[in-house]
Amino acid sequence: MARRLLPGFAMHVTDVEAAFPMLPFAPWVWPFMFHRFFASDDPTSLHLFCHVNGDFGTRGMPGVFKIFFVDVVTNMARAAGQLSIPASIYVDDIGGTGARAKRVTIEMVKFQAWCENLGCAAFKRPQLQLFIGFWWDSFEGTRALEERKLVQYLDVLLLFSKRKSLTLNERQRVAGYMERAVKTMPPGASCLLANVFLLMVGLSLAWQKRRTTRKEREDYRFFYDVLNSNLGKGYYTTDRFQEGPTVYSDASRSSRYSGGGWCSSWGPFDYWRYGTAAARRPIDFLEGDTMICSVESQGPTWKGKIVRYNMDNQAFQKSAVKGRSRAERLNLLLKRLFVLQILHDCLLLFSWVSSEDNEMADLLSREGGIERFPEAVARRAFLEFSADECVQVKQEHSARSIQ
Repeated sequence: MARRLLPGFAMHVTDVEAAFPMLPFAPWVWPFMFHRFFASDDPTSLHLFCHVNGDFGTRGMPGVFKIFFVDVVTNMARAAGQLSIPASIYVDDIGGTGARAKRVTIEMVKFQAWCENLGCAAFKRPQLQLFIGFWWDSFEGTRALEERKLVQYLDVLLLFSKRKSLTLNERQRVAGYMERAVKTMPPGASCLLANVFLLMVGLSLAWQKRRTTRKEREDYRFFYDVLNSNLGKGYYTTDRFQEGPTVYSDASRSSRYSGGGWCSSWGPFDYWRYGTAAARRPIDFLEGDTMICSVESQGPTWKGKIVRYNMDNQAFQKSAVKGRSRAERLNLLLKRLFVLQILHDCLLLFSWVSSEDNEMADLLSREGGIERFPEAVARRAFLEFSADECVQVKQEHSARSIQ
């Protein structure tokens, strides 16, 4: 939907009535669907029943319905000329989009009538711009939670931020709320779900309880504050953001020297030597710390920009793309990156590059590498530096250390 709802486009949304129950099971499945239950008030008389149609609790039904409705019915409608506009289908929700609202409505009504005449689907009352629980605004490029859901999510998050223990069912419920709300936040918000998922490990029954940790409660409270500040509304497209700089960052760690450095295609760069305490940290933490230093330094100049980050450490890069990590040390860094994106109104996109392609940042992170840094920049046509500028920069940045 985010790719199809272009600026100024309209959306006509409807969903299939009783989507799964209208699909019958094959007879060979029936023996697996028998169950006993009371058909009357007599507590001693049990009757044998059998499910002969699908339901929303049957595993595999979403995939079966996709084959039936998307691969068969929708494609038949397109072949018959009954649907000619782009349509996004999520399980049983259908959203048609187009530049003119009237034409979109006509096309969707025609498609619904065709399906109902064939007897292959019935539809609920249509609506505009409300799709999979979000209000979509194609003029601003935003999607927002329904007001009632926003209030519900905030109440639950605030309540759970004070609870001493939670059941598996409660954690699953709040994780679902947070997963949906994350879609209204900048990339990286998934790091706030890490503690929730970790504390669900080992629980198999819905009523089983586990004490909440201080970090888990802090995540609920922090998520509450962020969701309350953006009112459940965020960008679904990056088209409104302009292309920003490309940044390379790297860190090194050895018994003799541990340092970090980064360089931007807009010109700024920095490098430093880590102090004794910081040098004991794992290399993936130093890689992430180097990146955060660059964002804190250059973030104010990146408002409304998409910044592409290249690094040669896959551990942190993959965690940054996913938005969370199993390692608590990396989650702390990801949470900081998430806050910085909100603070500076920018988007960070992370890519892995080989150590050879990351040569410029690699030189900045190593002892004596600043001597060869200008040559690497000129060789890769990254930026042009004069000899005088290099000497001046070297004097300004030498002998600095981060403890």
